[in-house]
Amino acid sequence: MRRASKTDRNHVEVMNVFRSFGYVVLDLSKVGGGCPDFCAANKHREVWVEVKDGEKYPSQRKLNEKQEK
Repeated sequence: MRRASKTDRNHVEVMNVFRSFGYVVLDLSKVGGGCPDFCAANKHREVWVEVKDGEKYPSQRKLNEKQEK
């Protein structure tokens, strides 16, 4: 069974920046399995984003194996 997902401290802040630029944001942080944290899209482009907290130690900011794929 999958553990409850945790989001980084700046997760909502990063999503709100995309929204401020006119993107529609779909939060995918609960999906797991290496899926990015959210997808942001406007009429010109789509961006898949994995949020990492820059204030954590570098070892805590690395992508896991599934995220790298």
